[in-house]
Amino acid sequence: MYLWIHLIAAVLLLLVVMFALTKKDNHITPYVITARILYVVMILDGLKILIPAISRNIPLSIVKVVFAIGLIGIIEMMFASKMKNQLNSKKVWLTLGSFVVVFILGFMLAQGRPFI
Repeated sequence: MYLWIHLIAAVLLLLVVMFALTKKDNHITPYVITARILYVVMILDGLKILIPAISRNIPLSIVKVVFAIGLIGIIEMMFASKMKNQLNSKKVWLTLGSFVVVFILGFMLAQGRPFI
């Protein structure tokens, strides 16, 4: 169940970030608040599913946690850039690429679950 919550929150976070970054004006405060709530949900849920994951693969678990924290930092930088009207396509692609890396690491760590 925790994997599903984590996966749904991750997809919602991706959608919220993409909607915020592609919005025409700079008034993205509701998106920022929603993203921060999703961070909390994912961090708490991630701690719950990290315990069995560490027993399977310690190095990959550490790498996934570091990349996930880095993704949160990148998202926050993108929000700040958007609010200052300094967002460019390279930053958006960096954010998308970071999401892809964290998703791949997460599925590797979960051994394909909850889909297998």
